[in-house]
Amino acid sequence: MPVIGILFWCCLLVLVGIRRFVGWPTTVTLLQYQSGILYRKGYPVRDVGPGRVRMWAGIEKVITVDTRSIPVSFENRAVALTDGQTAVFGFSGNADVNDAHKALYSAQNFNQVPAYVLLVCSRAVLNQHSSANLKISQNLIEGKIAEQAKERLKNQGFNLLSFRLTQLSIAGPPPESDNRAPRTASA
Repeated sequence: MPVIGILFWCCLLVLVGIRRFVGWPTTVTLLQYQSGILYRKGYPVRDVGPGRVRMWAGIEKVITVDTRSIPVSFENRAVALTDGQTAVFGFSGNADVNDAHKALYSAQNFNQVPAYVLLVCSRAVLNQHSSANLKISQNLIEGKIAEQAKERLKNQGFNLLSFRLTQLSIAGPPPESDNRAPRTASA
């Protein structure tokens, strides 16, 4: 009888030790539009795709990434041109995650990376043109922006699906103010 008691307590200690240092075996299911990275004790072990992933809940964790397309749309943005004029532009585009590992490490919120990259590339390309050149070569400018954004997004783990300038015009000068005294209502 004392042997059974000792075995019981030994088994209980082993189970507590396994739970404390290894965790419980569990499964995580990733949907067809998800990808992820399996971490063990804080270090990335491998990339995982859609389906079931077996892991130890105490020491392993799966960080998931949504690989569906991320739509981006901006309107009425202003940028200074080389001749001092101001251009007003707007664009729309789509990007999706190509590499989950790069996308996770690209920013704190990886969904905001395509918007940031498209804004930066649009401003950089438009800032190099004058107002006269802007009117003539709108398709060329759109192609330059898309090419530059595609390269930068590829380095961050994304794939640019589409890009289109929706608005591109030169802003007029501000209205002149009158130096007349304001009218007051009389009784």
